[in-house]
Amino acid sequence: MQMIQSFIYSITNVRLSLYEQRILLKIVEHAQSRVKGLMMKDNLMKLDHDFDNVRMDIPMKDLLDEGNQHYDKIRKAAKDLCSRNFEFYDSESRTWFNTPVIFNASHRERSGLITFYVSRVLFDVILDFSKGYRQYNLQTALEIPTPYASRLYALMCGQQSPLQLGIVMLKKMFGVSDRYAQTADFIKKVIIPSQKILDEKGCTSFTFSRVREGSKVVALLFHPVVREEPTKKQLAAQISLGYFVSQDIKIILIQRAHFTVRELGAHKLLLEEFSKMPESVSVLMAIIDRFLSGCKSKGYIISAMRSEVAEFKSGK
Repeated sequence: MQMIQSFIYSITNVRLSLYEQRILLKIVEHAQSRVKGLMMKDNLMKLDHDFDNVRMDIPMKDLLDEGNQHYDKIRKAAKDLCSRNFEFYDSESRTWFNTPVIFNASHRERSGLITFYVSRVLFDVILDFSKGYRQYNLQTALEIPTPYASRLYALMCGQQSPLQLGIVMLKKMFGVSDRYAQTADFIKKVIIPSQKILDEKGCTSFTFSRVREGSKVVALLFHPVVREEPTKKQLAAQISLGYFVSQDIKIILIQRAHFTVRELGAHKLLLEEFSKMPESVSVLMAIIDRFLSGCKSKGYIISAMRSEVAEFKSGK
């Protein structure tokens, strides 16, 4: 999914862990309903919205790497975000804001969901495009293994000209003002590893040069390195089946309908959408019952699943 994120939000001073960063990416995703259909170059403004304090329910598996079931890491990230304040100053209205990033976080056992609330103020900042915007691939951002690299990725996406950011601002942006007294250490431990990660992933990255006042490095000039990113279908081909389909769905298709893992692998995106439907297991069992009673081909099952997904999406 292509994400559109305000430039202001991309450089806001919040120190984040990897899983905190991923939760925030999902919050930005939620805000996308307000920018659908807009030509952003014609709408560089603060967009109005009707969000108040929004409740969000996020599948925890969407925040974890494939095969990782350590929900405690997500709970810790949510707890940390509840105690971490989001601070922002609006120079136009001369208004200072300070709010928890999220609040009232909860996780009911066996639900697979992390639930929390997001302040309206945070959505105000996410939807403030008056200073520009960044458009990037959500799946790529979620897969980047460090919060520093993830934020730099978002900054570079859509950036066509060099971008200069002061060292002081960069340290505040990453929440490390108290960690690296020496600029050389900051560049060595934060900027260069992030550049290497983005280059290795083959996604949009950057090169950079040092801006000096005398002998002192006071800023970095980032030069975007734009790379064509894989489509959703291409990304799916690189990820195992287990990421897309629930274990119950997979077992039923293999044991009752005699699909092979390879055959199912050709329909990962369909299986992902089908698995998200309410009562998907019951619907699949009914499809397979018809398949078995009518001596139909496996193609019937795939076609029927696709029809169910289309009907669900249409709201019928």
